[in-house]
Amino acid sequence: MNLRINDSVLLLTGEGAYYSFDIKTKTLTRLNETAALILGLANGNLTESEILRSVLPLIGPDKLDKCRKWIAKAILKGLITEQDTNTPARNYDAKEIADISANLLDQDEVRIAFLLQKRAAELAPADPFQWYKLGELAHITGDRALARSAYETYLESQPNDAEILHILKALRNEPPPQRAPDECILKIYDRFAAFYEQTMTADLLYQAPNHLLKAIRDALPHTSDLFALELGCGTGLFGTRIRPICQRLVGVDISQAMLEKSAIRNVYDELYCAEITAWLDQEPTHLFDLIAICDTLIYFGDLRQVLHACLKHLKPEGLLAFTLEKSNVAPFQLGDSGRFRHHRNHVRDVASESGLLFAHRSEKVLRREYGDNVIGLVTVLRNNQTT
Repeated sequence: MNLRINDSVLLLTGEGAYYSFDIKTKTLTRLNETAALILGLANGNLTESEILRSVLPLIGPDKLDKCRKWIAKAILKGLITEQDTNTPARNYDAKEIADISANLLDQDEVRIAFLLQKRAAELAPADPFQWYKLGELAHITGDRALARSAYETYLESQPNDAEILHILKALRNEPPPQRAPDECILKIYDRFAAFYEQTMTADLLYQAPNHLLKAIRDALPHTSDLFALELGCGTGLFGTRIRPICQRLVGVDISQAMLEKSAIRNVYDELYCAEITAWLDQEPTHLFDLIAICDTLIYFGDLRQVLHACLKHLKPEGLLAFTLEKSNVAPFQLGDSGRFRHHRNHVRDVASESGLLFAHRSEKVLRREYGDNVIGLVTVLRNNQTT
C-alpha cells in the first residue's frame, strides 16, 4: 500500500530543526532528519518498501527496523495514512498556510505561526507580503537576523516602505534617527485606524490613558475647567478620559484617518491634522493649562524636539504630561518594533534644561505585547517659568 502524509499535517522547518504540525489538533512535533525525510517521501505514490529503499543510503541497514517501527507509530498517530491508490498528498499553497499562521497568531500561538509563515515564504518567494509577515513574526520570536533578512527581501520589491526602512535601522544596529519619519507614522496609523481601539483595548490591554489621567489628577491643584491640548490624540481614547475636567480640549494628530474616528466622539472642541512639532512651531494664540501626550513620544528619540517646543504653549504652572516606553539604555534607543524607548535620566535632563519640575513620575505597565508587559514611564512636569 502507498503511504501518504495526512491531509491535516504540514512538514515545517525552522530553528535548525524539522517539525510536523497537525492543523486539526494544533499539535507541533519535533522530528529528526530521517523522520522528516520519510514524511516528505510519503507523497501518496510510494509504498513503505520504496520509501525505506530511498532512505537506506542515509541510515544504513542496521536502522531499517527502527524506521519501520517509526512508520507504524506514525500511522497510528495519524501522521501518515495508507491507501490503495496513487492519490497525491494534499499540497497547501502559500496563501492557505499564511492564513493558518494568521489565525494561530490571533490565538497567541506565536511560535507555530512563525514556523508556518516561514513555510509560506519558502513556497512563494516572489510574494513580498509573505516576507513582510515573516519579518514581523521573526521579530516577535526574537530572531533578529531572520527578521532583517525577511524585511530586506520584502524591500527588494517595495523599496519605498517607510515603516520597514525605519525598523531596519534598529535591526541593522545603525545609529538611531532623531525621530520616525512622518511617512512611517502615517502608514502605521492610516492602516491601523479601522481597528485601533479593538486592538489596543481588548487585545493589548491598553492602560496608558488610565495611568496618565490618574497622574494628572494627582498633580492638579484643581480638577476642572482646564484649557487642554492633546498631541497625538488619535481616535480620542485619552480625550474621552480627560474631557470631564476640561473647559476646552484641542487635539492634534498627523493621521486624518485617526482624526475621523476621533471626530465621531465629539470630545474635542478643535481638531487639527498636523505633525505635532510643526504645529508647535506656530505662534500660540492662547496658552494651555495642560499639554498631554499619551503614547506618542515613542516616535521621537531626543525629547528636546517636542518638550522644548511645548513650553511656549504652556501657562506658568501649567502641566506637561506624557507616557514613554522605558529603556535601560541612556539616553534612548530605537527598538526593533520601530518605537523609541527612553531612559528616565534623559527625561530628568530635558526637564532640567527646560525649567520643568517633576509633579509626578512612576513606572507602570502600559499594555501587553506578544505576551509580555510593556513597562512605561508616566511623567507629569510643571512649568516653573513665571513669564
